[in-house]
Amino acid sequence: MSKEPWEMTQAEYVKSRMAMADPAFLRKADKIAAASRSRIGSFSGEYASKFRLGHKNRVEAALRQGKTVPSKVLKEYPDLAKKARRKAPKRK
Repeated sequence: MSKEPWEMTQAEYVKSRMAMADPAFLRKADKIAAASRSRIGSFSGEYASKFRLGHKNRVEAALRQGKTVPSKVLKEYPDLAKKARRKAPKRK
């Protein structure tokens, strides 16, 4: 059984998304970016950056929906962890 995106750490999520990208496309795009020297970094690096932001958005959505997000995931997003603690029902 595979994990939902919000159950994965950021690294697991980025790795899973990058694995779905076409490697030939990423290599070609990186070569074009390097040749143009108009960008710092690489095209695949930009993909990874967007995937990291997408992961945070998915974690935030899961919290809004009342899903239980693993603590190892929340540790990566202290701002979301703080919100989750505030919304958590108080135990008696």
